Amino acid sequence: MNNVYFENVIQVGKLYLEHVFYEFESEPILFSCVDEEKNLYLCLCSEIRYGQRWIIAKCSIDTLEAVVDGQIDIASAFLRTPNVIAINMDMQGQEESCIIETDQIDRLDLPKEGTYLRCDREKAKEYLGKKESKRFVRDLKPMMDAGQTMFYSSVVNKVEMRIGTNNYSIKKAEYMNSLVEAVKSTMAIKAEYSIHPKERYIETTEKIDIGRTDNNNYLQAA
Repeated sequence: MNNVYFENVIQVGKLYLEHVFYEFESEPILFSCVDEEKNLYLCLCSEIRYGQRWIIAKCSIDTLEAVVDGQIDIASAFLRTPNVIAINMDMQGQEESCIIETDQIDRLDLPKEGTYLRCDREKAKEYLGKKESKRFVRDLKPMMDAGQTMFYSSVVNKVEMRIGTNNYSIKKAEYMNSLVEAVKSTMAIKAEYSIHPKERYIETTEKIDIGRTDNNNYLQAA
């Protein structure tokens, strides 16, 4: 990875830009980053006056899907975490970061309640589908290397079940189906392993104004 976006983030280190959901005048406003360990973060540029300020929350692929699908508003993606990271950069490009507990977040740093994301949904879905595919392969590979065929079957069944739900886009289903078929082709399940245990699923110059407060207004893609 060579697309470093933030340096020396507190308790994180470097963050690498992955996908821009919304930008303004070529400046990423709402975007995702990953750290060296591939942990995922949602980032929001909330200030561009005399420097810049970002609010960053560690998140999951499911959270990003919910934002892209309009199931939750943008602020909720940040408020559902126990804490966030605030990064300030002065006019000389010096960065400082700190951790803020969720209940201490200045709400002026976040979009107003009811501000939903509108972006290039096809590109966003493609990005999330690739992320899901990579996670699937990464999680499955150690078990595949160990030859645990019962685990293969359990995972394949679970993924196929998820593909059948409305939460998965057509593109994501295509990605996941190709992976499932690849896994199936490597399986050599013997008769004594034919029983599959069921799993129990226990503003432009001052503040960036990215939407009005009513639920029918959406963040317009640049």
